[in-house]
This record gives sequence, C-alpha cells and structure tokens, in this order.
Amino acid sequence: MTTRWIVVAGQSKAVIYRANGRHGALSLVDTLDHPEGRLHAGDIDADRPGRTGDSHGEGRHALERAVDAHEQEAIRFAKRIAAAVDAGRKRGEFEELDIAATPHFLGLLRDHLPDPLARCVARTVNKNLVEESLQSVADHFAKV
Repeated sequence: MTTRWIVVAGQSKAVIYRANGRHGALSLVDTLDHPEGRLHAGDIDADRPGRTGDSHGEGRHALERAVDAHEQEAIRFAKRIAAAVDAGRKRGEFEELDIAATPHFLGLLRDHLPDPLARCVARTVNKNLVEESLQSVADHFAKV
C-alpha cells in the first residue's frame, strides 16, 4: 500500500497529513507556522529602499525592490515547506505527495520542490484548505 503525504498550505500556515493508500484515513504529521505571512507590508519591510545617484544628470532616487515584501515572505515559506517535505521523502516516509494551496502559492511551492520531490506529486487542489477539517481535506482529494 502506498503511503502518501498531503500538504495543505497558505502563506502563513501549512499542515502535513499522512494517509495509507488513496482513501486511507488522514493523520497529522506536522504543522508549520509562518506568522510573517499575516503581517502588513509596512511591518514586514519597515526599512526604506536604498538610494542611488544617476551616473549622468542630476538627482537621487530610491531603488525599487524586485519582489515586494509579501511575495518575499511567501517565497521564504514555500522554500521552508519544500525543505520539510523533502526531508520526509529522504527518510522514506511517503511515496506520493498531494498538495492543496491557492493557485499562486501552489505555483511558488512547485517552483521550490527539488526534482525528486516534484516527481512524487500525484494530485493538486487549487484551494486553501488549511483551516478545513480532516474529513473536508480528504473529501477534496477524493474528488481529484
């Protein structure tokens, strides 16, 4: 029987469940919290951007950030989730992986899954199920 892990994630919390087989009962493996995902942009990144002078002409102007503070925190958390799940894969704790997250966060997670872990992904659900019950999570994946 194949053991699978189910990751339900949002930008501030992820819950990892285990199930034996596709329709096995879910049990909690771990919960990851990322309170920075709930902060306002001003609270995350209170520093003003650096300043620069033009090489020709007059004036100084602020440097823009390539990624805003919320996005950077989401990326940081996606990397943390991927590392935690990959550690479980390396320990041989599961063979299949299911993931549920909002479309944007699911994309961030996929971007940061190492190739061996990405090959374990069997099903995905484009929905934030973090606050859902065990039964609700199981029901969503049964439909996929």
